[in-house]
Amino acid sequence: MKPLAYSRKEWLIAVLLLPPFALLLNYVLFGNRYFSGWQPFLIGSLITTLVIFIVYVCCGMIATVMRNRFPKYSQTFRRIVISLSIYVAMMWAAISVLFWGYDYIGFLGYEINMAKYVWALVVGALCNLLATSFNEGAAFFEKWREVVDEAEQLKKENLRTQLEGLKGQVNPHFLFNSLNSLSSLISEDPDKAVCFHCSNLPKHFFTTSRMDFQEIIAGSLVVKPYEQ
Repeated sequence: MKPLAYSRKEWLIAVLLLPPFALLLNYVLFGNRYFSGWQPFLIGSLITTLVIFIVYVCCGMIATVMRNRFPKYSQTFRRIVISLSIYVAMMWAAISVLFWGYDYIGFLGYEINMAKYVWALVVGALCNLLATSFNEGAAFFEKWREVVDEAEQLKKENLRTQLEGLKGQVNPHFLFNSLNSLSSLISEDPDKAVCFHCSNLPKHFFTTSRMDFQEIIAGSLVVKPYEQ
């Protein structure tokens, strides 16, 4: 399964949402110590962003599975509720790993604070809701565009079929009338009949019916006896 393939905007949404959320989460974790130097800021940002990014990718893959499992439009609400529950659970697990992991290694002298931990869980759930809204909106728009494009293509194909059908109905009448006119001209003015045949019929075949070369030859053979 290809990651970050739920919508074409999934990468853009990740770039817009994940870094700010990682910064906010690190500030909740470490407070002003997070900005005490470039090294702790860079290390903390990389670790937290990487963990959040892994969760985001996993959520995108789950979203693809759920969309295949519940493909109908009537199942959208159920699909989103189930998916969002899984996303939040995964985000909470990631936040728990960060809180207890930083506490375990003592990064920047961190000691776990349960009040901040609960607050971070709430922010994580809200971030999941925001990311889900953006991705679902992007996926819905892309699906809508595909439906519109398919409808336009079908409309063009239908019009083309109708046009070809009308041409098929008109051409026999045209040929019949032309042969009648040619028959009349043969007895009255043979030279004019030849000119009529050469200038009128082939031009009509080329411009309206778009016959191939074999069909043009066949049409010429049909009217050939009238020239004599």
